[in-house]
Amino acid sequence: MSIILSITIPNEIVYRNTVEEVILPSLTGKIGVLTDHTAAIVALDIGIVHIKETTVDDWMPVLILGGLAEIENNIVRLVVSDYETISKNDYQKDLNELELNNKKLINITDSKERVKVSTDIKRIMMRLEGHRILI
Repeated sequence: MSIILSITIPNEIVYRNTVEEVILPSLTGKIGVLTDHTAAIVALDIGIVHIKETTVDDWMPVLILGGLAEIENNIVRLVVSDYETISKNDYQKDLNELELNNKKLINITDSKERVKVSTDIKRIMMRLEGHRILI
């Protein structure tokens, strides 16, 4: 048996497929979901969703920027504020962006800008985590 996984951003389904397993970044840690998982509603953090599709041997990473997951009857629905796919080709670009934002953070005095840059750094760090899955 398998799981139907869908990822939705406001007004658009961006991913829908049959998967063997999915690992979610919840606010309290990672949650693995296999066939016949107990029903649950889970608050999601910024992080990597690890997807193991039934037709592919490798894991696929997808960065989400928080949201909710509903798990019920072998259907996993993620409703997220935004998402990013991760490509092997972007590794160096992500490293450069992380270095740039770390330098920028040192000189920021405005608290709103500091929060924005800190969030950007967390997003980039999660993308780098996703790259490790692709290696």
